[in-house]
Amino acid sequence: HLSRGNGLTRHLAGATALAVVQGPDAYVSAGWYAEEAHAVPTWNYVAVEMEGVARKLGDAELVAQLDTLSTLHEARAGENPPWTRAKMDANHFARLTGAITGFEMRISAWRPTVKLSQNKDAAERERVAAGIERTGHGALAHLMRQLAGDKAQHSGARGDFLAAKRLDRLAKSHGMGNTASAADAFYAMKSLADGEAFHGFFYAAVRVE
Repeated sequence: HLSRGNGLTRHLAGATALAVVQGPDAYVSAGWYAEEAHAVPTWNYVAVEMEGVARKLGDAELVAQLDTLSTLHEARAGENPPWTRAKMDANHFARLTGAITGFEMRISAWRPTVKLSQNKDAAERERVAAGIERTGHGALAHLMRQLAGDKAQHSGARGDFLAAKRLDRLAKSHGMGNTASAADAFYAMKSLADGEAFHGFFYAAVRVE
């Protein structure tokens, strides 16, 4: 959702938008490589670009979207009992929702970018994954072990294709298909790490929640 004062709200409905989900990422120390003299530090990451047509939500749809988001996050926060909209003053809630506009983006195409030390051999990749895990980025280490092998075993476009297909299978196994929303994609990226926490963020040419 966007503030009603945001100029994008006048142009977004019916437009094709690009959203980017940034998954787990972490610094890679050159000291983790076997040959330090020929290594430099780098950064590993996973990201997904998504394209689709944005649709403006009606008032009831916006409320349903907000309820869905709060229910999801309250479950993640572990609040017991969880916060719900029923605890709010109805007039205050109406004033707040009157100040925002909701949108949904249905995904028509998505393209993953995978940089997981896939140009290194298996032993080197494992050293890097172990180092990343030690620095508290277990989700990225997990994805390295899940995805990097496809790209390492098959160079060039073939490797990219196989890694993308594996990411696609993993995403769909967590409920994300080609018609999923941008928000679904964000939470699917989190789920791919088997529930491990990571400091991801969602940014887009147009933010869609």
